[in-house]
Formats: sequence, C-alpha cells, structure tokens
Amino acid sequence: MAHEIIRSYKPIVERISNLPCANKIGETSSGYPLFQATLYRSVDALNVLISGGVHGREPAGTYAVLQFLERTAKEGRYPDFNFFAFPCVNPWGFERDIREKEDGQDINRQFFDGTAAREVKAIFTALERRKEEYIFSMDMHETSQRDDPDCGPLPMTYYLWELRASERQSKLGGLVINAVREAGYETCNWD
Repeated sequence: MAHEIIRSYKPIVERISNLPCANKIGETSSGYPLFQATLYRSVDALNVLISGGVHGREPAGTYAVLQFLERTAKEGRYPDFNFFAFPCVNPWGFERDIREKEDGQDINRQFFDGTAAREVKAIFTALERRKEEYIFSMDMHETSQRDDPDCGPLPMTYYLWELRASERQSKLGGLVINAVREAGYETCNWD
C-alpha cells in the first residue's frame, strides 16, 4: 500500500542541523537520516534523555523536542542539565502521518535487545557510545480525536505515563503532573 507524503521531514533535518551539537546516528531502511542532538553543559550536570516522533502520526513530539532544544540552547536555560535528544525517531511515518514505520512495525514496541529495527539500533548504539547515566527520560507523544486501536478512546487532556525500575525511585511524574495542574491545565486522572 502506498502512503502519500503529507508533511516534509526536510525542515526537521534543517532545524536539527542548526542546533549546536547534532550528529547523524544512522539511517532508516528507506534512507532517512536519524539524528541525536546534544546540549552538553558539564561533567557535573545531570543527564536527561528526550525523544519524539516515535509514532509518525504524533508530530507534536518532534516539534516539542526541537522547540525545547532551540530555546534552551539560545537562552542558556537549565545550566545544571545535559540534554541528549532524538527529535524524530520515525521520519518515514512522520512524513506520512502514520504510526508505524515503513515495514509496519510500531517502533515503540521495538526497544529491546536484539531488535531488528534500524531506528532503535541507532539509538542504542548512540547511547552505548556515551555511556551516560540518565536521571530522567521523556518520550514525547500526543493524542488526537481519533481512537488508538491499542488503547481505545484517548484522553484530550495532559497525561503522563511513568515507568520506574523500583518503588524506591523518586516519583518525578507526580511532580510534573502537579506543575501542569498548577499552571492551569486539565490533566487526566486515571487513579
């Protein structure tokens, strides 16, 4: 089945290329370049990992990661943090506004050792090369009015899914949700 291109990846590549430290980390099987962008402050700074565009029909994540990196670099925000970002993990899906990559795989379900997904292999290789420890990782997604076949009807409010290795780890997600509520935004309550 042919999928029509509805938005171009080229302006995303240009924006990534204008960041202070952007590196091509690989290519998809159809030849799209994959990038990592880094805002590195110091060895003493805390490391944060950010990704977007895992699902092609969720372009807001890619745009949010890029806007965050551009503003943070320009304004010198958050000097106590190093940011390591993968702004658009699924450029093929991004251009076509579909969730999966060109072979029909959902990249979000491919983050495991031994994966065949070139996008995930490129990210794993980039992360292994740096051998950093991250205090926080955020994968930017979005919902729309359409239902997700995996989840059913999706909320149209802010929500956050947090994964912790153990209950002893800090519950940063709760702090983020409270900050969003305090800023006056509606949040989803699935308790």
